[in-house]
Amino acid sequence: MSFGSIFRRRGDPRKAQLIEALNENDLLLGHELAWSEIRLVFEAELKKTLPDDVHFEKPRHPHRYMTLALWKYVTTKLTSGELHIYRGVLSGRGQSYRAIADELMSHMIANGDRRGSDNENELFELDEAIREIGWYQSGQGLGRVAIKDQWFSAGC
Repeated sequence: MSFGSIFRRRGDPRKAQLIEALNENDLLLGHELAWSEIRLVFEAELKKTLPDDVHFEKPRHPHRYMTLALWKYVTTKLTSGELHIYRGVLSGRGQSYRAIADELMSHMIANGDRRGSDNENELFELDEAIREIGWYQSGQGLGRVAIKDQWFSAGC
């Protein structure tokens, strides 16, 4: 039994549509290391009840809705500091998230959801945020970075 058929039996066609849209992204993003992790997060969220304001009309096709949701999730993770090994340096997992962001943006442009100039601006802003944010800002490496900063300020 596939993941999508479980929700079809429960009677919420919106969930079935979103699961189908998530499955379609396997072809686009399945080769990226982080995709399985992202997919698990979205599968867990789709098991919950959808808010009543999620409706799919012509401008908001389920696939477009899913692509935008994935974009927001990926960019939020990239700018959180969790995917950095040091300030401005993404881990291997972070680089995979960044590649997924590129593919999602290209896909949104191809679907007419974004223009090429939007692509350049948003990706530039994302890269700027990645450069400014680092591992220590997530709270995990605060002590280590603080010691290293003291070394630099002491002229060592």
